[in-house]
Amino acid sequence: MDEHLRAVSRVYGPETWEVYELLDRSLDPRGPDALLTLAGEHLTADVVGTEWREHLEERTQPVSRDLLRLARLRRDRQRIVEAAGEEIYRHIESNLHWGVFQFLGKLLPTVYVLRKPG
Repeated sequence: MDEHLRAVSRVYGPETWEVYELLDRSLDPRGPDALLTLAGEHLTADVVGTEWREHLEERTQPVSRDLLRLARLRRDRQRIVEAAGEEIYRHIESNLHWGVFQFLGKLLPTVYVLRKPG
């Protein structure tokens, strides 16, 4: 496997995954890395990086809105947990972290392309 792709897997630290403990483990980059090994030259990966988030932020400010919502969510934590439960609260909190983490480069959006042999 390409050394660059191995480096992408190491970028994800435990603090990133703690926030997403309720999400499917398919987000773990070790899964796609195993596919890259299996598919060989038929599967390529292109790391998108933060550019697309920067583009969106310049136009519609989704990360800024998420940060504002996250601040309000945390300020009102007790009421929300009492009304909806801890699991729902943590799910909402995780969702609001998603765009911020992408914007900061803690999550690396990657496009995988599988090509038919021959």
